[in-house]
Amino acid sequence: MRPQNSGFTIIELLVTIGVAAIVLGLGIPNFSDLLEKTRVRRAAQDVVELLQLARLTAVEQQQSVAVCGSSDGINCDQTKANWGQKLIARYPANDNVLSVINLSNKIALHNNNLASVSFNLAGWGSAAASSFFVCPKTAYGNAYKITIPLSGHVRMEPYTAPQDECS
Repeated sequence: MRPQNSGFTIIELLVTIGVAAIVLGLGIPNFSDLLEKTRVRRAAQDVVELLQLARLTAVEQQQSVAVCGSSDGINCDQTKANWGQKLIARYPANDNVLSVINLSNKIALHNNNLASVSFNLAGWGSAAASSFFVCPKTAYGNAYKITIPLSGHVRMEPYTAPQDECS
């Protein structure tokens, strides 16, 4: 009588590897999409937090605070179409920087051609309605729209981004 071997046959091993390859092949693209969605949502939340900090500081310190794009993290850039990867909140009266955020190089922020957004002593916004679109640079559809009405209350909502806002 032969001793019983406890192991896998080559057929069982190949079938298991084949099933694992199929499952991974289906799961990896979904995981990449999840990572992109999370990256865009986190960037939008960072922008909202910076805007809310600027508004709160304007009310508490009783002086206006501006949020703008910056290439050096100190001064506002005057380009209106795209603020780039670095945003600052600063006091226009004395040029002191309140806060700086850096966005991923895989994120695009579009702002409807505003040079900056300011909040006055009462927390009111600088324009009748300002809108921002936080978009992934690789695809359209996983974007967020950030709106600042005249009242200054910052809102963020998912946005199915047409190419017009995200290009």
